[in-house]
Amino acid sequence: MDDIEEKLSLDRSKLVAMALLLGKGRSVPDFTQTKVISKFLDVKDKCPKKIQSWKRSQLVRLQNYALRKLEWPEEYTEEKILPLLTLWDSLDISRGNTLVQHLAPYRIVKKRPRQGKNPNKTGRNVGNH
Repeated sequence: MDDIEEKLSLDRSKLVAMALLLGKGRSVPDFTQTKVISKFLDVKDKCPKKIQSWKRSQLVRLQNYALRKLEWPEEYTEEKILPLLTLWDSLDISRGNTLVQHLAPYRIVKKRPRQGKNPNKTGRNVGNH
């Protein structure tokens, strides 16, 4: 056992953990940690078969959680979450739901030309030049 510990640079507890992860602990006859193995093999988590309703995420709570658990700055979290919240709001509005406080732009940075229309104000089609 000592030579394995030296070759892999792992102590006994790490070797036991690796054996459990690989499923090899059950096949070793003198492995006496049956209680530990049974705890790992006993699945107590149950996934719901159906989610009743989805709720819109709250940006500030997500920022606080990401800062606490992932050490993400608030700006980084906002950069990652804002497109998802925008998509959620767009889909929610298209379904006719207006009860929730949706995101609203405070200014338009760049107008997007309508497909097939000239971006100038004449309203002519692109092909009519």
